[in-house]
Amino acid sequence: MSDIDPISDEENLFDDFDDNEPNFYRKTQLNKFQNDIPKKSAEFHLATYVSKKHQSDENIQQEEKDEENSIFNDDLLDNDSLGLDQTLNSTVNQANANYQEYKVNFNKNDQLQMIYMRSYINKIEKQFQEKDLITQNIREEINGCKQRLEQLEWKRDETYGRIENSQNDKDITLVNRLDAEHANICKEIELESKVLETLTESFNEADYERSKALLEKTKYAQIDKELKGKEELLIKQKDFKATQRKQIEDHKTENLRKKFEKSKQMENERIRQENLKQKEAIEQAKRAREITSQYLKQTLREMKDHKLMDETQNYIQNQNKRKEIIGLKDVIDHNKEIFQSKVMKKKYQKQKEIEELEREKNAIKGRGENPNFFIPRKIKMEEYEKEKKKLESQQEQNTRKIVEKILKEKENIEKKKKLYPNLFNINLKPLKQINKEKHEKKLLTKVANTLGLTQENPKLFKNFGEPNKQEDDGFDRRSVFDSTTIASRDDDEDSEFDELNNHEEVIMKPEYEGLWNKEFKKYDSGDLYKINQNFPPCYKTKTEKELYLRSLDKLKKSAVKDQIVAGKKFSGISFKSQPKIVHFKDFDVDNIYNIKVILTNISYSINTCKLIDISDNLKDFITIDFKPPGQLSAGLTCEFNVTFSPKINKDLHGEIKFLATNGPFSVPIACTIKKCDLGVNTNSISFGTIVIGEELNKKIQLVNKGALGTNFKLITKRESKKLSQGLPISELESRLEEVSDGIKMGPIRSGFIGPFSTVDIEFIFLPSFPGKFKEDFVIKFDDENSKEIELNTKATAIDVPIWIENVNVDLKICMYDRLYQDVIRVHNRASAALRITFEVPPQLKNHLEILPKTAFIQAKSEFVAQIKFTARKSLPQDAPEFYDSMTGILEVPLYIKVADQNKTVNYTLNAIVTTSDLEFDVKEIDFGYCTIYETVKATVSLTNHSILCQPFGFVNLPDFVNVQPNDGFGTLLPNETIELDINFSPKSAKEYKFSVVCKSLVNRDFVINCKGVGVHPPLKLSAQRINFKATALNSTSFKTIYVFNNHLDYDQHRHPVPRIGKGEIARVGPTYFEFDVQEDSPFKLWPQVGCVEPGKKCKVTIQYTAKLNEAQVKKSAAKLIKKKLVEKAKQITASEQNLSVHSSDVIS
Repeated sequence: MSDIDPISDEENLFDDFDDNEPNFYRKTQLNKFQNDIPKKSAEFHLATYVSKKHQSDENIQQEEKDEENSIFNDDLLDNDSLGLDQTLNSTVNQANANYQEYKVNFNKNDQLQMIYMRSYINKIEKQFQEKDLITQNIREEINGCKQRLEQLEWKRDETYGRIENSQNDKDITLVNRLDAEHANICKEIELESKVLETLTESFNEADYERSKALLEKTKYAQIDKELKGKEELLIKQKDFKATQRKQIEDHKTENLRKKFEKSKQMENERIRQENLKQKEAIEQAKRAREITSQYLKQTLREMKDHKLMDETQNYIQNQNKRKEIIGLKDVIDHNKEIFQSKVMKKKYQKQKEIEELEREKNAIKGRGENPNFFIPRKIKMEEYEKEKKKLESQQEQNTRKIVEKILKEKENIEKKKKLYPNLFNINLKPLKQINKEKHEKKLLTKVANTLGLTQENPKLFKNFGEPNKQEDDGFDRRSVFDSTTIASRDDDEDSEFDELNNHEEVIMKPEYEGLWNKEFKKYDSGDLYKINQNFPPCYKTKTEKELYLRSLDKLKKSAVKDQIVAGKKFSGISFKSQPKIVHFKDFDVDNIYNIKVILTNISYSINTCKLIDISDNLKDFITIDFKPPGQLSAGLTCEFNVTFSPKINKDLHGEIKFLATNGPFSVPIACTIKKCDLGVNTNSISFGTIVIGEELNKKIQLVNKGALGTNFKLITKRESKKLSQGLPISELESRLEEVSDGIKMGPIRSGFIGPFSTVDIEFIFLPSFPGKFKEDFVIKFDDENSKEIELNTKATAIDVPIWIENVNVDLKICMYDRLYQDVIRVHNRASAALRITFEVPPQLKNHLEILPKTAFIQAKSEFVAQIKFTARKSLPQDAPEFYDSMTGILEVPLYIKVADQNKTVNYTLNAIVTTSDLEFDVKEIDFGYCTIYETVKATVSLTNHSILCQPFGFVNLPDFVNVQPNDGFGTLLPNETIELDINFSPKSAKEYKFSVVCKSLVNRDFVINCKGVGVHPPLKLSAQRINFKATALNSTSFKTIYVFNNHLDYDQHRHPVPRIGKGEIARVGPTYFEFDVQEDSPFKLWPQVGCVEPGKKCKVTIQYTAKLNEAQVKKSAAKLIKKKLVEKAKQITASEQNLSVHSSDVIS
């Protein structure tokens, strides 16, 4: 008992129990029973088990009672709502009474105790079996060890005898080998003996442990017996509870079935009402048609009149066209005649020239000269003259172009002289006065000589006979640049222009002017001291003022001097400031700002710098700390500080005035307040061209370079116009703007932009239809000084390059487990090949397949893919979202993925899935006993559960079976049920077991198993079918038949013998018969009972009395009435169809 660990096993036990009973308080019960686990002896376990029976918790007992009563109370609380009747209540009472027989007070505590004890007893049993198994294994090993010892001892004795024999034979070699073998065997015997001792000790210990386990098992035998009885009782109790619950659920199901039938009746009533309403609507439509037919006739007449007018107009137009065509034909013929006449004229002229050439040849020959020399020379001279005239005309045109170009340039120069006179009034030494007319004429003569022309051509010189009245007469007011511009058209080859080169001084204006040629404005010394023109108050008299002015003049002359170094005069500003502009940017009032300025001497030599003054508007805010540096060599610098103390929030501009040796200069000052300097990196956004369905985002940056932030708002230009007109923008318009297609604003449409910061503004383009899109936006700011910024956006959307010819693939009606195929024609309108992938929903992987799954469509071409659809029986469970099990309609949305494209190409697969099942109302037919002289008929119903017509046929039938009507072949309409007769005609007396196979057109087999027993009777009738002649009412007819007894012996090998199936052969002897006739039957037979000897026959007379049966009369009348109603309904339907066809013809 010491090596048994029940705690771990109990924990596992309780874990398993907790999985089955989740409402138990696992931790409480586990802790309680872990304390009760035995530690030392079996008596302790027994005492614990007995004591646990008397311990019970009141809460646990209450829960147990509630659980027992829940079977009959909890499930029956809603009896009234479910509509259960008194029968159900009585059933429940009876179940309560039966339950009292099995009721035993097993609370949860007792059940736990039973589970615990069962696990502990099973553990003891398992330990006993393990000990017993160990004991048996050790016993088997001991027996094996003993057997090996016996074999070794026998072998040892044998070896010893051989040794003695070898010694007698004096075979030393064999003796030595046998001695070694004998020693090895002795060692093995010693080892086996030790092993046997060890096994014996182990066996004793194992037997001791087994005895202890057996004793432990015996102690709990009585408890095990009692526990088994309680467990069986508990199992019965639970089974009974389950049975009762099942009965209650059956009653509930029955009630729901009744409710469903009632709702079905209500639905049928609703359908009937709808049919009545539909009939009333049809009648109203008929009445309306009768009313409208009166107006249709007038409309038809008007339509005929319009048609006649149109035909007349078409006839007139055709006549006019015919006339025009005839006139055109005449013109063409006339032109042909003119062309032929011209051709004939050319031929005539050519012939005339040939004749003249012949006459000339003859004349030359008559003079005694060679015509082959003179005539080609004459032809060449004529061609030369023609070419010369052509060249002269071409030269004249070129000369005219050159002259026009020269005159045009001259006019442009004159215009420039009028627009920019300062550029041409340069103080240069004037040229010798030249006659303008003479100069132009010489220039034109030079051009003409260059081109090989003379003045004999009056067209060239007609515009130069008089001087231009718009020009000045004297050449002295023209600049040298004007005259030399024309002269520069040619090289210096002509001597006519030598006098221009003989002037005293000719200065040409360079293409780019340098600083050395600029004449800066000379500063008047009087401007330097304009600030002192207001005389001081001490100078009152005129003399004092004159003396003051004289002193100023002397100061002026001594202050400003020209700087000339190496004969070169310096002009311009002597000092350069760094920075060029003293700018106090984004200042705040009451703050002090300081900037250091460096002045650099950029003159040719030593210079001085002196502070003169500052602008008046800056004197209250600017303080300058400047110490005169004295004389500064070229390139040296001096410094001064500018301090700004703003008192007002306003922009200030001015300058600091200095005086240098060669003139004054100034340093500009700018003081600017904090402002918004707003802008965007681009005002035009182009999205380019994208495919519809794809989304493209573009961003711009709103930049604030100023030190002041402001709020901004992005709106469309339409909204901006409305706001400027004072019209409000409704929320609906803004929502429609967001939803509409085109270019839309991103999420950031308003906000605050801080100083020296940027904000990204996003625009989104997501088109849903192709076309060009353009939208203008405006960014407005709260800052009054900031202007609004306009943004222009444009984009182009093109349609998806991939499109499907038929977006709705209709497979019509399909059957289960049948393969249906169709094709998809995919077109590519793009100019490049595209890769496409056909996607199928994962729910339809086992039913639908598209081949190939991935393909490439070449540019401007189409691709054909194949759809294979095989509906399995699991389609309703696999794809309930696509398949409607009530109607059988399958609608699958499919799509095609295009590479590098977000928008898919969608299409739909439609099909109506139906079954191909044919069902018999019976699975097996037992024809029973049937004689070999008659046929037994069994009627079965065959139902078509498909919504398609299904041809069927019974094939491979045995010879003794046939199916009627139509020999078992036919066609079943959708959801139709027909009755078929299966006729069984046995040929011999035996037991028949066969199958009747019905095969449908889709090669499905539906089988009925049949069986029957063939009977060979000892008696035989002369006729199995009797036909009476026509009999008048209340008249009688007679027929005679015979009953034969051909059973003479028992020799079954020579001929068939009477028997039932494979039973005993009927006895030979007199055989009795009896005819069973119904009471209301019009037939009578006599004798009705008789006996026939072997080899004899018996005559039977049958009487038929014709009577009128009332039931047959009613049945015939009902058939006639039904037939007339059907014919009347057909006539009404036909008339309605004719009327609808007539009305449609009238409308068309």
